[in-house]
Amino acid sequence: MKKIIISFIFVSIFFSLYAFFFYSKVLEFAIIPKWAIPFSAIASFLHKTPGFFIVLLYLFGLLAFSYTIYLFTEIIHNRTESWLKTGYFSFIIAITIIYAFIYSLNFYFYPKMIPTNNLIMGCLVFSTIFFSPLQRFKKYIIPYIIFLIAYFIILETYGNLLLINRNAALVFYPAYIILLYLLIYHFLMNEKMKYYLIVLAVFVPIKYQQGKKYKTYQVHKKSVEYTMIIPSANYYNSSTLEHPSELGSPYKIILELDSITSFKSAQYDPYYCLFLLKNLNLNKERIKKVKELIENKDLYIGKIQKRKISDIMERWKTKKETGIITLVVTGEIPDRIGLLKYSGGELLRHQGTLITNVVDATLPGTEGITIFRNVPPGKYELILLYKKKVPNYNVKIPIIESNNDTVNLGKIEIR
Repeated sequence: MKKIIISFIFVSIFFSLYAFFFYSKVLEFAIIPKWAIPFSAIASFLHKTPGFFIVLLYLFGLLAFSYTIYLFTEIIHNRTESWLKTGYFSFIIAITIIYAFIYSLNFYFYPKMIPTNNLIMGCLVFSTIFFSPLQRFKKYIIPYIIFLIAYFIILETYGNLLLINRNAALVFYPAYIILLYLLIYHFLMNEKMKYYLIVLAVFVPIKYQQGKKYKTYQVHKKSVEYTMIIPSANYYNSSTLEHPSELGSPYKIILELDSITSFKSAQYDPYYCLFLLKNLNLNKERIKKVKELIENKDLYIGKIQKRKISDIMERWKTKKETGIITLVVTGEIPDRIGLLKYSGGELLRHQGTLITNVVDATLPGTEGITIFRNVPPGKYELILLYKKKVPNYNVKIPIIESNNDTVNLGKIEIR
């Protein structure tokens, strides 16, 4: 048992380093609680370390992982007394470990795929019960059910913890891996299985907290239909979002830029706040968010992020009223009008470019009057956003060129 525990610890260290590499921002880009600095330091080291060291790390991890599978194989062979059955059973056990490792990444980015994957994984694990002798078949049914329940609860508990607080989740990553290994070990030994149902006591409160956290930056419980039109690029996109969130949709990032929920989502990831504000026109509400970051003594801010803050505050102090674009919209007035850097048609291929090219977004004022201030020199195009489906209006809005002067587009009728 001692060598098994030691091997579990070694594997958990390897998997944890991999998790730090994926989930921790390097120190220069980080805006994190000070207690999470070690994780970012490790991530920085892994990103900057020579390639041969990473190769050695991979080899070490692969050897440690293979050794644990070898230990499990010995246990399985004593149980099945067949190398053919042992080979298949060991293969399934290896998959359960690998699946647990990638589960959090999958959960974090593609939560809708999880139920299908879990069903497949459950069927694969349960298929191994048929390798048991017939007279022991009934004996193993309950342990199999307990194992699958505990296994998926542990996976989802950690996935929810990642969504609640990514840095806090990294603290528990080694424990997450060791707990999974111990669960598999006792499952193969067919002992102490009932104790693993205690994980329900952790799962329920974490699931509840994750639900509250999700509602913090979720705007609509129902699906939302929206339309984006960029007349100068002949771009039209009408789509329906199921449960759109502030962090995942170009529509929400532009359309609800200064909403209360958008500011709350910045609390979920402060980096997101600076990511948006670095190119935007500044106002008191936007500067308030930046000052909250500066005054928060519990946060560590990397040097690149400090540079962004310095640039933002410098722009706010100067308050130069140059680079003004004005227009008056009539007819079907959009819910929001955005100003984008001219992309030369790149928007049509990459929706991510749409986000990074946002200079500002504003709500048309009284009688459709719309003003963009502090627009840097360059070429721009307008994006019209509607909270409903509208036709592709045949409206002509040219590419705008700003040279720190005032550009008046006049009256634009949208029909």
